[in-house]
Amino acid sequence: MDIDLSSVEPTNRYKLLSSIIIPRPIAWITTINKEGHVNAAPYSYFNIMGTDPPVVAVGPQYRYDFREGLKDTPRNIRENGTFVINIVNEALAQKMDQTSGHYPCSVNELEEVDLDTAESVEIEAPRILQSPVSIECREHTTLFIGNTRVILGIALHLHINDDLIDQEHFYVDMEALKAVGRMGGGRYITTRDMFDF
Repeated sequence: MDIDLSSVEPTNRYKLLSSIIIPRPIAWITTINKEGHVNAAPYSYFNIMGTDPPVVAVGPQYRYDFREGLKDTPRNIRENGTFVINIVNEALAQKMDQTSGHYPCSVNELEEVDLDTAESVEIEAPRILQSPVSIECREHTTLFIGNTRVILGIALHLHINDDLIDQEHFYVDMEALKAVGRMGGGRYITTRDMFDF
């Protein structure tokens, strides 16, 4: 079957592409708004784009709440220019999924799922204390292509659990990290089945 993607409705494009480009890492992003309210939301349109400088890319889908305006994460990043990417492991997967719901901007999703925040070192937005890895980021550029928004950020500071890293050689124990990825629809995947050549 050949599909001309320009002739397919955006909803069906989403179903196709998000089920083919798999697995995707998950950026569980924490931000803070002008009033000091913390927001946490997961995004699977996420990856590292380079390391000199360390650039990450996040593509929050264009969603607009006509009662409250632009969704919390992109609005907070636009206002403050900073965000934290928290890596999701198997132990946190269900709570991460629960924070993807629709909450008013005054509600701290992490409090709703009984998780805690910790202060960041270089930015105001907090990190998720229970996350095994958190990356403090500053917005570099936001690209708009039609209704697609791509946020490019510079990674500033890394928090990683001591038991996950060889502090002399900077090797990360990926098996112990137990990161979770996103598949199509509401499905997730573990990273336990790794192999080498």
